[in-house]
Amino acid sequence: MRMEISQFIDSHTSEMTAVLQEVLRIRSVNSAPEEGAPYGKACGEMLDKILEICRTMGFPTVNVDGQCGYAEYGEGDEIIGIFSHMDVVEEGAGWTYPPFAGEIHEGEIWGRGALDNKGPGIASLYGLLAIKELGLPVRRKIRMVFGIDEESGMRDMQYYVKKCGAPFSGFSPDAQFPVSFAERPNSQVYVAKKIENSCDGVPRLISMEGGTVTGNIPDHCTADVLAGDESAASEILEKLQRFAEKTGWRLSAETEKREASCCVIHFTSLGVTGHPYTPRLAQNAVSQLIMFLDRIGLKGETGQIIHLFKEKIGMEYFGESMGLDHEDISGWLTFSNTYFKLNDEDFYAVFKMYRPYYYPLEEIVAQIERALSSLQIKVVKSRTSPGVMRDKNSPLIRKLSQVYGEHTGLDSTPRSVGGTYAKVVPNICGFGAIFPWGYDYCHVVNERMAVSDLVLMSKIYGDAIYELATMDFE
Repeated sequence: MRMEISQFIDSHTSEMTAVLQEVLRIRSVNSAPEEGAPYGKACGEMLDKILEICRTMGFPTVNVDGQCGYAEYGEGDEIIGIFSHMDVVEEGAGWTYPPFAGEIHEGEIWGRGALDNKGPGIASLYGLLAIKELGLPVRRKIRMVFGIDEESGMRDMQYYVKKCGAPFSGFSPDAQFPVSFAERPNSQVYVAKKIENSCDGVPRLISMEGGTVTGNIPDHCTADVLAGDESAASEILEKLQRFAEKTGWRLSAETEKREASCCVIHFTSLGVTGHPYTPRLAQNAVSQLIMFLDRIGLKGETGQIIHLFKEKIGMEYFGESMGLDHEDISGWLTFSNTYFKLNDEDFYAVFKMYRPYYYPLEEIVAQIERALSSLQIKVVKSRTSPGVMRDKNSPLIRKLSQVYGEHTGLDSTPRSVGGTYAKVVPNICGFGAIFPWGYDYCHVVNERMAVSDLVLMSKIYGDAIYELATMDFE
């Protein structure tokens, strides 16, 4: 542990916090491409801002065709790369404080991206600034790389590797401490069906839709149900009230009276958005509404689909009833229904999974089709990111474990965790930034980070960068 780096970070805590607040105020959510901004205007603004910040610190910078950018320090053919991302997911509803203000309350800095991943990116940058300002000798070039498409496919880093090459070594501060040796592949499966057997009976589902971002667990879902007369509608509303009181879920409805003594009930389900990597920390609004709608005896093929999803998915997190509950050295499969659309003509849904490294996507696709075969629901598309599997005893993993242990005194055994740029950038791994005592606020409302954690991780990252830039890798 280098005390000079720790002392530098302590003396620059206010400045580092202010810089993080500045970048948190930019709503860098992926949007339609524009000239010079392939991931949208806001992400382009974010990239310009972080490179401007680096230049004010005295680092030379490069904008890589609007895809990403980097700041450098040192000389040499071998490059130590630190890969963080400055894009964020949508904020979701229900924040206590504004999601793009960077406000500090009770020692915590609030905002979308505070933990995932602007905070750790700024912490890493100040770790590098400490090395530069202290004039510590390094034998390798250090490159701080900032991406803006991590949340929407990592096309930025695929482009970077193709144009700039892979680093000699490095890390991404976008997982959990102590250090990650493996990452489960991030996979999506899309299923669909043409609705052919519409019916005239009631109650009947007219339409249902939930989920706006396939990368997040949906926090909002709506449905319209043809209920029959006012008496039938009132009975359903009473069931809903009892169900909501029993479960504690935020379910509501209102009735619209139509001609011929016919009523339509408009349902709303509000959940809690979250990361499909940690589905237990969220509440899936789609699943909640399915669980209730199955209780009112919906007629026709749309009702059959609701019942099948209740039976095969329900409120499960690991795909148990689908037959997908698998585990290997990289961890358990997690399963989330992130998008759902059903009406009397079409059905479409998206499943997001983090699958065990050695569990092939082809087997998962086949199993999903078997689980949904009773209604002839088919997989129409699937895609996956690569996983990560590193040698636990490699010099990189051992050194990062050592640095973390020296700073915290905690167990530094490498773990299998995270979904970082290590999936597409060779020779790096996930290293932090969530501490064992911290809550995983990634993708959830009220995302925040303790300023004390920001300071500690900056010290850890500064030491780690220095060690990687000076150590022998044999």
